[in-house]
Amino acid sequence: MEALLWQARADAVAEAITKAEEYADSTGRDLGEVISVREVTSGTAIPTVPTAYDSLRARSAGVSSTVPIRGGRSPLEVTVAVVWSFA
Repeated sequence: MEALLWQARADAVAEAITKAEEYADSTGRDLGEVISVREVTSGTAIPTVPTAYDSLRARSAGVSSTVPIRGGRSPLEVTVAVVWSFA
């Protein structure tokens, strides 16, 4: 998981640099130093809580466990806000 998060951060920063260079070019300015970087991550898995329906369904199927197991995916994305100065 840490390797995926690291890659997501690197991708987010690379995208921020590309966009900042495009804005600087479109205004005829050179990109200066980074003033600040802020990160917001999402995709943290939220544990599911067994419901009464899950318990009833498990009992009717003859399953002794009431803990539901569900397949799925948890998206992982990183958003960065980077502020640059103009050179």
